[in-house]
Amino acid sequence: MSKKRLKIDFHIHTNDYDWLESEFSSRHIIDNAAKNRFDAISITEHNFLNYSRKLKNYAAKKGLLLIPGVEATIDGSHVLIINHDEKDAMRKIGKKIPRTFEELRRIKSRKNIIIAAHPYLALSSIKDRFILHKDLFDAVEYNGFEDYFWFFPWNRKAINLSKRFRKPLIANSDSHYLFQENSAYSFVSAEKNTDSIINAIRKGDVEISRNRITNPFLFIAILYGEFTKIMHIWFDSKYRKFYKQHNPHRKHG
Repeated sequence: MSKKRLKIDFHIHTNDYDWLESEFSSRHIIDNAAKNRFDAISITEHNFLNYSRKLKNYAAKKGLLLIPGVEATIDGSHVLIINHDEKDAMRKIGKKIPRTFEELRRIKSRKNIIIAAHPYLALSSIKDRFILHKDLFDAVEYNGFEDYFWFFPWNRKAINLSKRFRKPLIANSDSHYLFQENSAYSFVSAEKNTDSIINAIRKGDVEISRNRITNPFLFIAILYGEFTKIMHIWFDSKYRKFYKQHNPHRKHG
């Protein structure tokens, strides 16, 4: 099979397991990715692998290669693990998703790639700790979600980090809303299979692309969506606390 210029996005969220994370299901995301002529994507939920043979086959019928991925919280920092193998992780660390840098190091292999997700975003980012764990990372992310906040230097810092440590820069949308999909993505020169794509990224055969949208109404929509999400989480935690206090003998889920 000959190498082609493949369009990829390795940072996408769905509402399959948490309705606060996205507007749409994995199948809807796959449909839209096919419509936007992607060749390969990863659905990367927070600390949960959203991948199955059924979903993989659905994507294949649409002409998409679906690669298992997860956005893991590693010692407080978000890290993308692409082509994550839960069985291998269970064997090596006793759990499906690593949660510390020590566990991440133990599951790292030639079969997966580890990407520093939005390395300078205000929350849940590795920032300067990247230096301490630079050998773990195969690439640095240029984050499409951050492009909506173009007045912050987050992506510029990510570019500089990539250059400083000679790590490939890979653009992903970090989609939580459908209009974000296709906002940032990458092209790799590879055969259309997981191993070839991973090897191409590791070698740096990656070209980033972005469709920056500076529409102020979309910016306001994102702020409103994130504010609504935060308030729901806050009210939910307060309700659970109140319920437990007033129903001490009931089992709580």
